[in-house]
Amino acid sequence: MSFKYIWGKLKNLYISYWIVLFIFVPIGIIFFPGERYSLSPSLFLENLMGIKSTYNSEWWFFKLYVLYVLSLPLLSRLNIGPLLGLLFLAALCGKGLQYVGWAPEVLIEYCTWLLPFGFGMVFGRSQKMPPNSWLVKLIAILSRTHPLILLMVTVAVFIVAHNPGLLLVTPLFIIALMNTADGLGSRVNRIVGELGKHSMYMWLTHSFYCYYFTQKLIFAPRYTPLILLLLIAVSYLTSLVLSRIELAVKGGVRA
Repeated sequence: MSFKYIWGKLKNLYISYWIVLFIFVPIGIIFFPGERYSLSPSLFLENLMGIKSTYNSEWWFFKLYVLYVLSLPLLSRLNIGPLLGLLFLAALCGKGLQYVGWAPEVLIEYCTWLLPFGFGMVFGRSQKMPPNSWLVKLIAILSRTHPLILLMVTVAVFIVAHNPGLLLVTPLFIIALMNTADGLGSRVNRIVGELGKHSMYMWLTHSFYCYYFTQKLIFAPRYTPLILLLLIAVSYLTSLVLSRIELAVKGGVRA
């Protein structure tokens, strides 16, 4: 995996992040002043680099994503077996380090959340593996399993093992959603694909609406499915606008 690839991933990531930061944080400073939107220069620089997430607590994963991208040259060299071994070992280390007082929080988080990130790499590689490989066969079995069963397993594991269990069964939940979308027809698949294209901006902005800026508006429908649909719609429309801004920014940078 080349330096050019890693640089391109990080550049695009930070451009998206900074676009959101430079639009939404000033809104917070002007219209929602308080401790969250501190004018401290040092705090601003830490948030700018993604080291801290005091402007938006849900951005805590950003720094981990940067670290995982930087780890790709090493992770991509590992075969499926060693990679899975490393992922589970890291998850165990992350769990154990929680009980070590001097362990850096970022190290604990890195080890813990490497598992779902790595699962994405593993499942992505399955498309290039021979049909008789164990991973392809496993995915085929899961794909033929009724989505309701996969969802029930996901919920049961989460109830029993909480977040550590959820890390393990997240692929089941994703496969269940994909199978459900396939069963509902091509139109639903197109909608899911469109939301996937805008997932970065939707992730970076949705929490401003539901937690910080327009909480009463987002929760006005009162019923969870309607609240979720409204939040998805608002975040998606926001992403359409930000994507246009990103194109303009990248065009200016190239110029």
